[in-house]
Amino acid sequence: GKDPMMSLPPKPPSIPRDVFERIQKFHNAGGAQTTKPLKNGSASHNKISLNVAGGCASAIQWLLAVPNASRTILCANVLYSRESVVHALDEKNEEKKKNAKMRESFCDRETSKDLARAAYRKAIETHYTKKSYKFGRKEEESGNAKWTTTARHILGVGATSAFVSMSPKRGEHRCFVSVYSKFGVTTRKVTLDKESERSRAEEDRVASECLVRAAIGDGERWMKREEEEEEEDDDASFSEREDGEDESWKAFREGALTCKDDRLEFLEYDAPWFEKANEKMNTKKSLLERWLDVGRTMNNSGDGSGSSSSSSSSDDKGGASRNTPERSVYSMHGGKLETIGCSTANVVLSGSFNPVHEGHRGMLEAATTYLREKRNREKTEGGEDERAFLATPAFELSISNADKGQLETNVVVQRAKQFDSDGQNRLILTRDAPLFSQKAKLLPNTTFVVGYDTAVRLVDPKYYDDNADVMVRELRKIKDAQNCAFLVCGRKDDTSSSSNAFKTLKDIRVPDAVSDVFEALETFRMDISSTEIRQKLKP
Repeated sequence: GKDPMMSLPPKPPSIPRDVFERIQKFHNAGGAQTTKPLKNGSASHNKISLNVAGGCASAIQWLLAVPNASRTILCANVLYSRESVVHALDEKNEEKKKNAKMRESFCDRETSKDLARAAYRKAIETHYTKKSYKFGRKEEESGNAKWTTTARHILGVGATSAFVSMSPKRGEHRCFVSVYSKFGVTTRKVTLDKESERSRAEEDRVASECLVRAAIGDGERWMKREEEEEEEDDDASFSEREDGEDESWKAFREGALTCKDDRLEFLEYDAPWFEKANEKMNTKKSLLERWLDVGRTMNNSGDGSGSSSSSSSSDDKGGASRNTPERSVYSMHGGKLETIGCSTANVVLSGSFNPVHEGHRGMLEAATTYLREKRNREKTEGGEDERAFLATPAFELSISNADKGQLETNVVVQRAKQFDSDGQNRLILTRDAPLFSQKAKLLPNTTFVVGYDTAVRLVDPKYYDDNADVMVRELRKIKDAQNCAFLVCGRKDDTSSSSNAFKTLKDIRVPDAVSDVFEALETFRMDISSTEIRQKLKP
């Protein structure tokens, strides 16, 4: 057939030839150098989201000027004022938000990394949860889609720049570029010769070329890692030596860094949410094992205020990982890491899954179907029929218990394997979040599917220091601040003489002040439990 590359328009005159060809190849490959399906059926397509501050606007122009940009570009934000940068970082933690406003400089390594991370999380929140376009994607509405909704190949790109201006700058003319993925974050710095008499547009052009090469090149390297195996050393694919030998970076140094004091530095490849690979060990560890191991080197400090069935007003004490979402949320799909620090799922069933059984699967499926039909019906009745609600289900396994500490690595790995062949549901592993108040902060915009007994404890003041006002306040935070709610399944009443007695949300005294936080799931009943299964398996 006809080569699609031959029908493309010529290169726009403003884009460097080599950069244009890389962007063209990137877009036409769907964002990767291969379209080989992965094990869970998803196609290999990188998609990128960008936050740039103070410069690199040319990079966005170039990426969008080449045809088929819609295959790879999710969103691009050009920021300039300090306030817009702080807003883009979107810190939920008030202390971190305050620290962001007090930064001495917004053109440094940390800001570029934070912008890349924010772009990654925002892309997942905006494009892979909540809604799906109906047009041409009806398979998503029925929940049968596998590869069309995956967020496994999202890249967040952040850049912050300081270029020539009307008044001479005391510091360097520079740009920091970071590329963030679930595997880690890379950061490069371009320093431009202040005496070169380049214009601002010329400096932006050099920095923009660095951004494009970093985003596309790092994406290719991460994609290779995905296709092979997730059991590689931390920095096997990223180093200054690798950059020096890469043809793309050689072309950049020779073609763009033409002035005496221009220089490019590869600052880091960092993935602090994984334990460093131990070269002395003969056996390699999987990413999941290394993620679990890094938590054991941190100071685990549960607040001891209850179990996963209750909320707490003291869930921010201690625990460094609580301020690091990447160390707190590990979301899998088809046995592989999909996203780090967040999840695409918005219908979540929490449990220990020892073992997972048909009751768990049936409950989650019933909840997902109910929510999808309800939300889509509400939209149709309201005249908003251009989008459909995309209910994305997941099981959530908390590896930390407020009373029992953290599950052993081998136990978590064994339980996680139960979901490897599940192409429909995600598995979310959470650390230091045994309470629903903590889960809601890590997984905002989520409907938690809970059983009758859990719902009873959620509205029992004794789990809130016997204070009903605290209970109401904490449940309202879950609803109002995190946009979360609870869908309650009933259970068989073992205390009744009737074999058909069944307890539901109607049997729970829910205060009027939090009545909108709970909703009954009346379309599901299956009288089975993990405890019964374990007892039957005993010799």
